[in-house]
Amino acid sequence: MSKELLTQNQTTIQENNEFLFYSASIGRRILSYLGDLFILFILSIFVFEICLFPIVKPCIGYEEKVKEITDCAHQRVELMYDSSFLYYENEETKYNVEINIDYTADQFAKFYTFKDLGVSLNENTKDAISIYWTEVAVSKKTQETINELFFGSNIESSYFSTDVDENGFLILKDEYKEKFRPYFDPLDEISPENLEVLQAFKRNVFQINYQEIITDFAKTNPSYIAFSEKIAENYSVFDMYYQITTVCSFVLVALILYLLVPMIDKRGRTFGKMIMKLEIVNAKTFKYPGKLCKISLFFLNFLENLCIIMFIPFISVGFSNLFSLPYLFALSGIGLLYILASLIIVFANNHSRSIKELLSKTIVVESDLMDTYYREVLYDKK
Repeated sequence: MSKELLTQNQTTIQENNEFLFYSASIGRRILSYLGDLFILFILSIFVFEICLFPIVKPCIGYEEKVKEITDCAHQRVELMYDSSFLYYENEETKYNVEINIDYTADQFAKFYTFKDLGVSLNENTKDAISIYWTEVAVSKKTQETINELFFGSNIESSYFSTDVDENGFLILKDEYKEKFRPYFDPLDEISPENLEVLQAFKRNVFQINYQEIITDFAKTNPSYIAFSEKIAENYSVFDMYYQITTVCSFVLVALILYLLVPMIDKRGRTFGKMIMKLEIVNAKTFKYPGKLCKISLFFLNFLENLCIIMFIPFISVGFSNLFSLPYLFALSGIGLLYILASLIIVFANNHSRSIKELLSKTIVVESDLMDTYYREVLYDKK
């Protein structure tokens, strides 16, 4: 009795001693792959977060390093306070840099709103940018040069007049003083339109120049550099162990799903294929895979699922930091390239077989087809 592998899907026929085999539909095979991929991803996250990384943490002194990172970050902020170009309103927000930069921007706007009106200003109501460039910076600037920064590329500023006061500071135009004053008066309330103008002033004059002084301070202040290097050193240790633990989690779960489970199952199926009622058979003999074939399929499945490895530690690392883990990123890239190449091969060959099937000399068929084959061919032959 001869057996033939067809190039397209059609009904199983047993006629003239021929039994026609055909590959399962591409859609079902993709769903099977995605099912296995999802199970692998969820279990790998569980193993990473619940089993392995809690064991790794005390071994690398995780809590101590986190405390050291926090202390160094606080010390960096303290340096900015000590240099008088960053201010904070209260102790609760002292180390929240984002809030305090906005508070410093408010003080900057308040300084230019009231300095020419004879109003007494508190110790935080200053031009932090001028203080930095004239008193703190290694490469200092004159007040005239700083004023040019506030003007930007325009010859005439929309916010400042061309005059300066006795200290060389620019003078805010009267129309903006009127618009900004209610914002700083606890008994008054600024209109939404004027608040929008104030926010634009802070963005266009303060924030764009303040970012430059933070960058300059980070590059030139020795203490700030030392604290930053210590923080980077600790994060480097974390990143290395994140990657090692991720790979261990992935390999452990992959061994269970793609080697242990198929070894136990007589038909060599993964959970995804069980759910989608698909089976892997030898492309010539149509027998279920033996142990050596299952081992080779494990390595190919491992490669096929590498694309998700970089996302496994996202709970601990944070999604935005995943791309800073170079080894995991590279492994995911390899997996993705393999999948793309495999899809091209699937659509390019007559039998719609993937790279994995071609290398392992197997074919994915529907369980109903194999049941029919065993019932109508092998049993009848006996």
